[in-house]
Order: sequence, then C-alpha cells, then structure tokens
Amino acid sequence: MTLKRFGISLFTLILFLSACADQNVKNDKVSIKDGTNITSEETAKKNIGGEQGTNEGTLHQNDDAVTPMRDFFLKDGTKAHFKGEGNEFAGFTMEIQEPYKDYFVVYENNGGIFLRRIFSVTDQQIYILDEATVDYKDEFPSLDQLNQMTPMGIYLQKPLKVGATFDHWTVVKIDETVETPYRTFTDAIVIEKKDEHAINRKYFVQDFGEVKREAIQIAEGKEFTVTSELESVSK
Repeated sequence: MTLKRFGISLFTLILFLSACADQNVKNDKVSIKDGTNITSEETAKKNIGGEQGTNEGTLHQNDDAVTPMRDFFLKDGTKAHFKGEGNEFAGFTMEIQEPYKDYFVVYENNGGIFLRRIFSVTDQQIYILDEATVDYKDEFPSLDQLNQMTPMGIYLQKPLKVGATFDHWTVVKIDETVETPYRTFTDAIVIEKKDEHAINRKYFVQDFGEVKREAIQIAEGKEFTVTSELESVSK
C-alpha cells in the first residue's frame, strides 16, 4: 500500500469512528448553541425523556413545529447499505433498532470495524449517549442504565435553519437536492463541520435520517474526498 493510500485509509477509518458520530464533548458539560442560547449539562439531562411529537397530519421536513426528531432515523428493524467512494472503508451496512421508546441503537459495519452508537431523542435534540466497537450481539444497556447516562454530544438539534449551530456543527443548507444510488431527495438538511484541514458534511432526510456523508481532507493544497451514499433499504 502506498503512503498516499495509507493516509487516506487512516483518514477514513478515523472519520468512521469520530466524524460520523461527533464526539466533541465527552464526559464533560454538553454545550448546545443554537444561535439564541446555550444549554448546559443540567438542562441536557432535564430534556432527556421529554415527550415526543406525533406522526399525525402532514409533515414538512424543515418545519420545526411539526417534525419529530425521531423521524431522522429509519424505522426499528430496518437495514440499509451505503455505497462508498474514495476509500475501501467508505461503504458500510447499517442496522437500526429502537429497544425502548425514544432510544435508538445504530450498528454500522464497514468491513473493518463494527460500531454501535446509542441515541436519545427529545423534542429538540438527538443526543449521542454512547459509541463503541462491539460484537454484533453485545448486551444492550437496560432502560435504567440508559436513563442514567450523560450525553457525550449532540447528533442533531433544532432549529433546523441555516446558521444554527451545535457541537461545532452548522446547518448550512435546507431543502437541498441530493442524489444517491437509492433515490434523489429534494428535502435534505445539510450540516457541516470544518477546520483548517478537513470538512465534514452530513445530509439528513425526514423518515430516512442520514442519506449521505461527505469528508474532505485538505493536505498540501490538495483535496481528498470520501463519500458514503444510501444505496438500499430493507427490513
């Protein structure tokens, strides 16, 4: 393997572990900034377990008043495959489970790492509670254990408006058209995190969740792009 290819492979592996599940806050206070306020760890804990909206009526993805945050996950028991480009680890399979109300567990397997992420959903936020490499049938925490967990970061947060920020992510587009091997979506919300050397983007669609990830590494004046795009969905 050439040095260049090794560098890109390592970059993608790191993204799979960290960029796709933001870990900017870990075992510390969760800072949530939406352009109007900052929510502390105490408020974050208070929000967990809050009542959810319903799926009744006509929903529009970018209408905060009627879009439940739980709609940014595929349904319980659904499996999805993402086509990868730019690196051997960019493609992966995903399985979604909802063992308890408002708690989601997402398993991702890219052929090199089996990753489990646990999420808690409230009216306004989707929190990352845990992220770890596990065996496929690893024992899942009890409801009592989940209720005691402190959020380690924010996965997605309202308002879903351009310019809103949370955990170093910024909403940069709404109602974006994004083409994937599965289908073309016209109502994607795009969030972005960037620094001097990298740009990471996630594309969310109501009733599907993430449909695309894009990672751009900037080194020596050159860009290396790795993408993962939704290719299939099945039960």
